[in-house]
Amino acid sequence: MPLVLYCDGYLPKKISLDRGKTTHPLPRKFWHSTREENLLQRSFQKNGIKAVLAQYGPAGVAVLNSCRDLQLPLVVHFHGYDAFREDILQHQGLHYPELFQYASAVIGVSDAMVAQLQKLGCPTAKIRKVIYGVNTSLFKPAKPNITKKYDFIACGRFVSKKAPLSVLRAFAKVLLVCPTATLVYIGEGELLTATKNLVNDLGISDHVTFTGILAPDLVAQAYQMSKCFIQHSVTTSDNDSEGTPLTILEAMASGLPVVSTIHGGIPQVVTHQVTGFLVPENDIDLMAKYMTNILEEPALASAMGAKGRDLIEQHYTKAQYLNNISSILENCIGK
Repeated sequence: MPLVLYCDGYLPKKISLDRGKTTHPLPRKFWHSTREENLLQRSFQKNGIKAVLAQYGPAGVAVLNSCRDLQLPLVVHFHGYDAFREDILQHQGLHYPELFQYASAVIGVSDAMVAQLQKLGCPTAKIRKVIYGVNTSLFKPAKPNITKKYDFIACGRFVSKKAPLSVLRAFAKVLLVCPTATLVYIGEGELLTATKNLVNDLGISDHVTFTGILAPDLVAQAYQMSKCFIQHSVTTSDNDSEGTPLTILEAMASGLPVVSTIHGGIPQVVTHQVTGFLVPENDIDLMAKYMTNILEEPALASAMGAKGRDLIEQHYTKAQYLNNISSILENCIGK
């Protein structure tokens, strides 16, 4: 029973669902014209598509007409910006009421996103909350003999909602107390240059390493060489917001304590003073305090990291995530 995975953003173009299901990936593009929609529909028919899984709300809008014409079940997976950012809601979001009316199911990745989808008009009965899962064979705690090269690690796009400048300002305050501390930052994005400039302005370039984008196996290795994961997610001026950051789940799977913000789905996976520390958005001083605590209390940091790993293994593995998605699709096809 082939299924469609349609991607328009940051996720891979193809995933493998469990229980023997297959996916038929489509190119990353929108289908605006009648001709393109006809091509899309013929592709659905040729490949025997039984259901469509649209990654991100705008992708759901893009395939809505084709699914409706062929009476195919449509499941729309929201992830973050597509449910919150003002420019998206002012354009593609105008079609969300129609999308919600037709969709068989709508997936959100946090309680905050579920509430937002309801606010946007999605019927509660159609909403399914599914938090991501992690490949726990790849992202796993370091062996005891691994040298911790970095004290802190951050990983993600250099964009406003991940507030990389706030991360660096908090780290600079940590250095006032722990002058040998180090930070590695993985990723690229529109704020990378500004972040590097801030590092130079703060005079901390000897303590910060920028790697650019890394392959998943190298990201996993970097986690194993680090002591603590940090991320300062915030709601931006255009209301952009996180869902539940996968990087945080991967760090927890790697046995790292997390210092982050009370934002989006983060409090659902990071328990304050149990698997890490959470601070209000934009509270740089408190974030620096907790980061310092991590370095000064290694036993506490280790215990938090171990509890985080246990949580991932119990609730947030990749197999569990794909099983949840498969179940939703099967149920929609069955109806």
